[in-house]
Amino acid sequence: MGVRLHPTGCSTDQTERLAGVPSGTWARLEAYEERRPTEDGPALAAWYHGLSSNADMNTLHGFKLFGFGRVLPATLDYIRKIGDEDAGETSDPAYVLSLLSCQITEDRAAEVIRMGVRSVRWC
Repeated sequence: MGVRLHPTGCSTDQTERLAGVPSGTWARLEAYEERRPTEDGPALAAWYHGLSSNADMNTLHGFKLFGFGRVLPATLDYIRKIGDEDAGETSDPAYVLSLLSCQITEDRAAEVIRMGVRSVRWC
């Protein structure tokens, strides 16, 4: 699956904005996730179909799982300078901005910081 970069310490509102989904999507997804069948089979397949049929919930679900995506080579190079490449976290503002700038565009990184992201983890 690879190492992925995630924002940490975000409120549900911040996470919705980061994922680009409407306010209230987190609550709807949470309620939907509570009804997830525990056993493999047709019920679970129907649950996943229902999730994928709702674009906003599916987008937020993906963002919760994958964050800003698989760490790019430039991001990994930077991670190696500050810690373990397999897993770690930082709230150092300079590191957060640098990691986000490597992973996403500089403009998007600045936007993410303005949205309130103060720490990131990779795992």
